[in-house]
Amino acid sequence: MPSGPKKQKDAPHAVKKGGTNPYLILTLVLLFALFVVLLILKHNSEIVEKKVAKVRQQGTTEQSELPADHPSMEKMQRIQAIKDSLKNSPNDYHLLVELANNYFDINRFDLAVANYKKALKQNHKADIEAVIDLGVAYFNIGKLDSALYFMNRALEINPNHPLGLLNKGVIQFNMGQEEQAVKTWNKVVKLYPNSNEAANAKEFIKQAKNHLKKD
Repeated sequence: MPSGPKKQKDAPHAVKKGGTNPYLILTLVLLFALFVVLLILKHNSEIVEKKVAKVRQQGTTEQSELPADHPSMEKMQRIQAIKDSLKNSPNDYHLLVELANNYFDINRFDLAVANYKKALKQNHKADIEAVIDLGVAYFNIGKLDSALYFMNRALEINPNHPLGLLNKGVIQFNMGQEEQAVKTWNKVVKLYPNSNEAANAKEFIKQAKNHLKKD
């Protein structure tokens, strides 16, 4: 009798129809877990983006609500940085002048005066630029006598300093000394005919003469 078909040695076992492949289940589970992780990451990313956008919007709103003449945030941060540096070197000449200059820039002339004066006490050789700025700061707070005093002090260092002469004329004019102011400005025009200071001096002279004619 013929024998039945022989089994192939080491033949792979076929999966029965309707059976379940365990490798397939494991793969599906891993894919689902990965999908859930991606959803969580996306959700967290959206939350972070919303918070960042909110902070930016608040910052923009706060800046837009500041008055037009309010100092910029950068300027105030710079002033604070200089003040922090001065804690370690309270008598540093250059830091004091820089602080005074920054206060001058934001129209805090009272604080500019205080720091220019403190700086000049530290400097054995008078800095003509700082002395002139001190005089202008005094002028801006209405203390004309002090303004003229420091402008004259600057001109003792350099009698022909163009900005010192120009500013001295401005102070003299505002003190009611129109004729002296014109003489001072004429000196600027004579010494530095092609300078910006001379151009300003000519305009001031014209205004002063018109003022004298009205009187």
